[in-house]
Amino acid sequence: MEVSQFDVSQDVSQDEVALKGPGAVAGLPDPSGNDLIRSISAITGLAEESVKSEVSDMLTLSGQPAHEGSLSNLSLDQLRAAMLVYLETINADMEGSEASNSAEAPIS
Repeated sequence: MEVSQFDVSQDVSQDEVALKGPGAVAGLPDPSGNDLIRSISAITGLAEESVKSEVSDMLTLSGQPAHEGSLSNLSLDQLRAAMLVYLETINADMEGSEASNSAEAPIS
C-alpha cells in the first residue's frame, strides 16, 4: 500500500483537506517564505530564481506587495490569492481572444 507524505485521519473528508490544505489537517504548518519557494521549485523543476520572479509578478498583478523584493514572508494564503487573480486574468484574456477570433471568422 502506498503511503502519502500526509497522514490524514479517516474522520477528515477530502473536501476539508482541499480547503484547509494537507498541513493544516495533519497538524503540520503550511510552508511559507523561502520554504514555499523551494517547494514550488522542486515540484515544477524550475530554478528558484525563476519561481521568485513569477511569484513576484503574480503578487504585483494581484495588488499585493512583493515584500520589497524578498519573498521570505510569503504565506500560502497570499500565494493562493495571487494565483487566483493570475488565473482569472489568463481566463479572461483567453475568452476575449476566442470571442475576437469567432467575430472575425467568415460565415460559410
